[in-house]
Amino acid sequence: MSSKVTARVEKMRLKMYRFNEDPFPPLQRTGTRRVYPYPMQDDVTDELTEQEFTAVILDNGLLRVTVLPDFGGHIHSVRDLKNDREVFYRNEPLKFGLIALRGAWYSGGLEFNFPQMGHTVTTNDSLPWHLTENPDGSVTLFVGTVERLTRMAWTASVTLRPNDWRLHTRIWLFNRTPFWHRIYFWTNVAVPARNDFRFLLPCTQVFSWWWGARGIANFPIQDGTDLSRYTTHKRPTDLFAKDLRADWFGCYYEELDYGVLHYANRFEVHGRKLWTWGTADDGRVWTNLLCDEGKPYCEIQSGRFVHQGVHRLMPPRTVETWNEAWFPVWGIGGVVHTSDKIAINAQRQDSQLQLKFFALVPTDNATVTVTQGGKVLERTQVNLPAGEPVALTVKLHGDDPVFVAVQDDKRTALQVNLLLEGELVRPDYRNEPAPHIGLPEHHLSEPTTPTSWLLKAREHEERNELDAAAECYRKALSLDPQCISAMNGLAQWHLKRGERQQAREWAQKALSVDPQNEDALWWQAMAGYWDTGHGTRDTGREGEAPAEPVSSLWALTRSNTHAAAAFAVLGELALRRNDYRTALDCFTRALERNPQDSKALALSAFAARKLGDFELAQSLLNHCEQINPLEPLLWSERHFLRNRGHGTGDTVREGEAPAEPSSVRWGDMGQGARDTGLERIFVDEQLWLDTICDYEQIGAWGTVSVWFAVAKRFTERNGSVNPMLLYHAAYAMWRMGKLAEAMALLQDAQKQSPVFVFPYRHEDAVALQVALTLDPHDALAHYL
Repeated sequence: MSSKVTARVEKMRLKMYRFNEDPFPPLQRTGTRRVYPYPMQDDVTDELTEQEFTAVILDNGLLRVTVLPDFGGHIHSVRDLKNDREVFYRNEPLKFGLIALRGAWYSGGLEFNFPQMGHTVTTNDSLPWHLTENPDGSVTLFVGTVERLTRMAWTASVTLRPNDWRLHTRIWLFNRTPFWHRIYFWTNVAVPARNDFRFLLPCTQVFSWWWGARGIANFPIQDGTDLSRYTTHKRPTDLFAKDLRADWFGCYYEELDYGVLHYANRFEVHGRKLWTWGTADDGRVWTNLLCDEGKPYCEIQSGRFVHQGVHRLMPPRTVETWNEAWFPVWGIGGVVHTSDKIAINAQRQDSQLQLKFFALVPTDNATVTVTQGGKVLERTQVNLPAGEPVALTVKLHGDDPVFVAVQDDKRTALQVNLLLEGELVRPDYRNEPAPHIGLPEHHLSEPTTPTSWLLKAREHEERNELDAAAECYRKALSLDPQCISAMNGLAQWHLKRGERQQAREWAQKALSVDPQNEDALWWQAMAGYWDTGHGTRDTGREGEAPAEPVSSLWALTRSNTHAAAAFAVLGELALRRNDYRTALDCFTRALERNPQDSKALALSAFAARKLGDFELAQSLLNHCEQINPLEPLLWSERHFLRNRGHGTGDTVREGEAPAEPSSVRWGDMGQGARDTGLERIFVDEQLWLDTICDYEQIGAWGTVSVWFAVAKRFTERNGSVNPMLLYHAAYAMWRMGKLAEAMALLQDAQKQSPVFVFPYRHEDAVALQVALTLDPHDALAHYL
């Protein structure tokens, strides 16, 4: 068995049915169905074509994993090389139904979904990706993006390790904005639907919209019906674990003697789900709509929260991250329990208990101990090779529960208590705690108090119904004119709408009631931060930052909730003043409190580069790559470091470009001898604009103009370029006092097509406002 995982990147041609994007902005879709600024993809056709995709293939000799970054980061295939079969449901040609948030959706493989309910807005889009070889011989592929709905970032890493049957995923979510945003993350895996399919779920109750009372059913048996069996469900059904008692779940095919399992800490990943279209004719219709071969599928899904109607709010400049694993098992007749290393099944025959173990990684010299009623029935040492079932038969002494433990190097690799109920053997999870899912027992009645109106407002915010939330805040204030939480809610609502003065006024009202209120200090600071960052003066830098945001932010540096974000914003304000040493100090203090803030790391490198400390800048960027290699500012700063002295806007000393890290030396990728990463990271032109906006926020207008030139070179097609790039470049020139250059860029922008140009950022609005100030007759700027 190889001690190193191999990786290769190749072009893969797949047959697919064409779908087209709608050039008109979907402004009518709001709330939970909002997709603007993404175009709809609802023109699904029956035209079969062939499409070329970039495929990243990881292979450890046990599993061969094929990921398509060009296709939403789907894991298209996981091939079990030992049994020569697909682990998941592989569906070709790619066939689409109108199911996703934007329309077209394909069933098959593994799909990552963020940040709102439904098949995600990027499910068919090209995503940034990055490949890394790790010191332990494993290989990790990163896919993700800065999505446009909230401007938050998500990254999913996919890792294969040597001699390991597990497909490891790590989810990393980063709210890189100053606002609270709702989040949702579900991993959707399609598996074949067969009559011998059984859903394995360690819980006693499920949320179900078809079974049980009030949407809650017993599991697995509800009123004499076995909900774990695929054949039970005649109509479309989803089941969500309500009281998850163990860290695993999955499915098993009894006739094939093969299964697919998942493992994750249930206190970090609350959600486990089964979805089926059902076996009746109306469900079978979807099988034919989504698969040319007419092969039905089920979905087994894991989610951050307990079910897909649940969203939660993520604070500004914070990170959430967790680990999951997916893996096949076979040859053990089913599964009663799984740890992160070993799956076990148990079957009773009269006075004997047969245990079957399936190790996911080699477990040599393991000690298996079986006890019943306080007496040791068996203690033996066994080798558990990875991917090879091992059986052990034990003589029982009655019907008392049996405890099974596997020790590996004095560590517990597996332990489970088994209940013996006649011939049935099942795990005893009665004393295992379930996650706190944070759902009310009853739906909220019509609010009558300030607190109930605040809870209603939060519910609306979690659904992205921001105007309805604002109305609830007003209702709370009508009952309690000094309700600080409602004032802060309205401050954020106005600031999200770009209404900085109104936001400041509400924050100041809250501070008049409680001068130490942290949320009010934050919103006051953010209103001032946006004012100073988007003024309309035709000078260069703003000079000294006004006292209001600085004093409010320093007051927040004592806050456990806001300190990391406050120091990060203080660092950005220092960059606006060209005070790079103070900026470095502030970013360092921010990173002490939130080491995962990849934006702060990249901006630290910017400050170090401006100080001429290229070694420190490179070190910070290498660290940023370890945290999130898809951070856009990482790659813009790496580009500037490599090309310093060649029109990058730096006035510091010249020097040789730093050595390129091994993780970006992939000469065998077929992408040229030197891959700077820009082609892989900036696959979406909006990421160029995101980076420009990040530089605008720190007043780096010269850097904006240089980065615009890089973006234009990469994105220009037949003389056409996204006009928003030109508008932002013109804005930067205007801020530097270069009016003639700004006007030339505006004239170029006016010649561009508005098709598929959907501005959505506060910075976009400012750039367009300045364009109209300079040329009130700019029809395109008026339209956008």
